[in-house]
Amino acid sequence: MPMHEPAVAAQYMGLQFQLPGSDEIVTASGEAVFASGSQAPVGIRFTRMPPASAEQISRFVAARRD
Repeated sequence: MPMHEPAVAAQYMGLQFQLPGSDEIVTASGEAVFASGSQAPVGIRFTRMPPASAEQISRFVAARRD
């Protein structure tokens, strides 16, 4: 699946993605996380997520721990 990235680095963003092995869409809002002194984001901090999306992620993480 191709990546769709904004031309300008955004601090806040809306996200939709699929977890490996799932056809369900995860929807969330997040903000870019930067390492100290860096201008390139190193991750995303979720700031808002519907309960159904949070449950999908929880199930995915739990399955990987087993």
